Amino acid sequence: MVMLGEETRAGQLPLVGGILALDFTNTSSGRGSEAHLDHIRTTEHLILWAVHSGILAGQDAERIRMTLARDKQKQTELLVEALDVRELIYRIASRIASKSEPSKRDLARLRDEFRVLLEPASLDHMGDGRYDWSFPEKPVTSSIIGPIVLSAVEMLRQGQLDRLKQCPGRDGDCGWLFFDRTKNASRRWCEMSVCGNRAKVRRHRERQFWAEDVG
Repeated sequence: MVMLGEETRAGQLPLVGGILALDFTNTSSGRGSEAHLDHIRTTEHLILWAVHSGILAGQDAERIRMTLARDKQKQTELLVEALDVRELIYRIASRIASKSEPSKRDLARLRDEFRVLLEPASLDHMGDGRYDWSFPEKPVTSSIIGPIVLSAVEMLRQGQLDRLKQCPGRDGDCGWLFFDRTKNASRRWCEMSVCGNRAKVRRHRERQFWAEDVG
């Protein structure tokens, strides 16, 4: 069973953020510009992305679809909360990427979301000598949004936030966030093959224009 919705790339978006929470913020690009594009506009888009990012297995996603199909209000509530959390994490991370302090209000909200979403989770043995959080299918909000919020909190706790960056691609029309894991922290673009190459082409055209104009 598949819930129908608008066409989206949610299930194919490049996962270049390096951290689950950042990949989630990158389901929207060009915030505040005419090129703004949101890949999560329905609950089905959210589920597609959750499978793509590894939050949900295919069979779990199908059961969640069936549950939501019987409750339209839950569909709406899930989508609203997911997008609210996404923009909350984006505000915090983009402030850090610009070398500014996140607002205390946003940090307090993230703390509150973490406390609520973590409540139904359990600490389970992973079979490799460690324990980790496991989120049940119900409530659905915790199963999908819980791992994302946990990822955001762990990102803030673990530090090295000088490596948290924001892509300047297409004069700010991208704005994707990523954690720079290169050895010398020299990464500039979300994807060199996309935003980086576009910038190179633009600079090349600009040089050609000025050379022709001067000539």
